[in-house]
This record gives sequence, C-alpha cells and structure tokens, in this order.
Amino acid sequence: MSERSLKVVFAIVVLLLVVAGRDVVPDGVEQRVFEYTAPGTATIITQSIPSDEPAVKILPSPPPLPPPVSTRVVSAPIYLVADLDKKESIVEHGAVKRWPLASITKLMTAAIALEEINEDEVITVSEDAWRTEGTAGNFLPGEVFGIHDLVRVLIVASSNDAGITIAEFLGPERLRALMNSKAHVLGMRETYFEEATGLSVLNQSTAKDLVLLVKYIREKYPEIFSYSQLAEVSILELRSGESRMVKNINLFAGSQDFLGGKTGYINESGGNLISLFSRSGVTLVTVVLGSDDRFLETRKLLQWFDKNILYGANSLN
Repeated sequence: MSERSLKVVFAIVVLLLVVAGRDVVPDGVEQRVFEYTAPGTATIITQSIPSDEPAVKILPSPPPLPPPVSTRVVSAPIYLVADLDKKESIVEHGAVKRWPLASITKLMTAAIALEEINEDEVITVSEDAWRTEGTAGNFLPGEVFGIHDLVRVLIVASSNDAGITIAEFLGPERLRALMNSKAHVLGMRETYFEEATGLSVLNQSTAKDLVLLVKYIREKYPEIFSYSQLAEVSILELRSGESRMVKNINLFAGSQDFLGGKTGYINESGGNLISLFSRSGVTLVTVVLGSDDRFLETRKLLQWFDKNILYGANSLN
C-alpha cells in the first residue's frame, strides 16, 4: 500500500474514533470545549451549546474565598481575653511570652500582704520607703497605717512607697520567697518576682500565668479588686487620726462593668494593664502588655468580644 493510501486510512480511523467518542446531541446543537480557570485550579469543562451561540462562553464565577483568619485584634505585642470562671482563652497573641510586669507585680504583693500580716498590725512608713521612686499616697516618714489601707494605696494609686513599706515589714527576702512560692503553687511556671513594686525589670510573667493569679485573688482576696473598682479611696493615718482621699489612676475605675484590675508601666515594659469586666454573666479578664495605649487597646478587645462573641458572630476578622 502506498504512503498516500496509508495516510487516508489513518485519517478515516481517527475520524471514526472521534465520532464514536462524541456524545449524542440534538440537531442544531454543537459540542464545544471550553477552558475555565478558577483561582488555584485549571479545569477543562465540556458543554453542549446551541451552534449559533458564540464560541466563547463565560461561566459563572465561584464564590470568593473568605479573607484570611487573623488573631491580631490589637497592636500590642501581648494580649489575651479569657473567660475567668472557665479559665478558657477566647483570643490571644503572644500569651506565653515572658514580659516585664511593672506594677502588675503589686497584685501578688497585695495578696501576700493580706495573707501574712494581721489586720490589727500597725505599720510605719520609713524614710527609705518614702524616698522610693514616686509620690503616690502622699506618705511621710513616720506615718502609721493598717495593712488594708496600705493595700488600698498600693492597688489604687500604684504606690511604690506602700510596696516598700510592706516589704520592709515582712522582710524583702522573705517577701520575695513568699511571692515566688505562691506563683509556683498557682502553676505560674513562667513567672518570677524580684521585689514588691515592679520597678525591677526582673519581675516577669506571661499573660497566661496572670490569668491564674487573677483567678486566685478574685476567689481568695476579692477586696483587692473591689478597691481597684473605686474612683477614689479613703485611708486613715493612725497616729494623727486624719483621713485622706487617694484617687485611682485606672481610667476604667468607676465604670459599671469594670470589676477591677491593675496598671503597670516601666520603660522596659511599656504600658501594661490587666482588667476584669462583666459581660452578660461572663467575667472577662483582659491582659494587655507592652502597649502604647493600654486603655484604648483594652477597649478594642472589649469591642471585639461584644461584636464577635457576645452577639454571636464568632469571627476573628
């Protein structure tokens, strides 16, 4: 058979295979093949269309992909929102990273003071305590206070003088040991306390650990957070019998849904803030560490919770 004849036979065979493989379509309908590329795919779609339609057919677009999930609710390097009663984190970022506590340290100082010092003790402010950085509480050397008034000023005004006064009464080394022992008992494995005020950068913890401390204080010494709710507190100097008012430095103090908290700031830590809020029967704890605006970022966390959790959206976008 000649080469020409072979080519003809080959062409007929190919034509028969194509005809045999085609679907049976109605008269006036031509089968065409179109290529549609979806995001991330390349799919060949075979469709039968009327022969008088154009060769190019636009197929329906697939639904858009959802935006990527993000947990960066605020810009602080460390933050957390948790259900305090369940100890369940709702949203967090960097929550296991150790960070300088600054005056959040005073929460543990207050708890140890109430645990170790009798209510009827009278405690004198020393000159060394008076010379400590800061003037919160307007203490003077030789003034005398009860432990609850010292704790009030420690928490409400973040008084370093009150912190040193407590440390001197208990003994700085003993207080340090008690603070770290309590942290260990509570399971605060990434926490260390160097001294009572938070002035030392060595006082460090994590947002996760702080939730454990807050839960313990709320259950064991709720008065600590009760003091911090108030816009101002009154303390009594026992030697003179004179009382004085001390204003709260926490901007949330006096708010109806605010259940207490503690501020903190040193240069190495930036702005720290731990807060308790009531939300429709849920007790929220918010932690913001290293923030340029700790109160604004706490408000953003509350707004996020209200929008995405409280009202059912349950989305991190």
